[in-house]
Amino acid sequence: MEIELKAKSSSPGSSYSVVFRLIEGKLSASCNCQAGENGQNCKHKWQLLHGDESMLLDLSQKNQLKQIAEIAKGKNIDSLNDKIESLKNESKKFEKAQKKASADLREKTSRRMALKFEEYEDLCADLDACNHAVDYQKYLIKREKKIIDKMIREGF
Repeated sequence: MEIELKAKSSSPGSSYSVVFRLIEGKLSASCNCQAGENGQNCKHKWQLLHGDESMLLDLSQKNQLKQIAEIAKGKNIDSLNDKIESLKNESKKFEKAQKKASADLREKTSRRMALKFEEYEDLCADLDACNHAVDYQKYLIKREKKIIDKMIREGF
């Protein structure tokens, strides 16, 4: 089965073609927007997979959209994003710790009395650890998005 839906573009007067294929029980999607052409997931595919009628250019395609959304829901489309949301929430905790470590370093180095080397080294180590944790979370989120992009492109 193949269904092509016309998706609204953020540029007035233009649209994108989003093609959904169900082959051997696997649902895949492609879009001719710039992100889609680069093999990335895009808002057009994602919103249509979730049944968002506001993305449709042609409202006469509502029934086809519902069909696609039901298939996607049956394949747990929402669970694909759960890991990313979990990583983002974890990332917020690391970013909060990063801000605190940075503020601690600024506050303690702005005092009149010089810090002992060990104190300074500990403050820098705390900040470095937070920086690495934040960077690692960004890497994990980017990696997970690529996995989801590939799943949607190749079928899930």
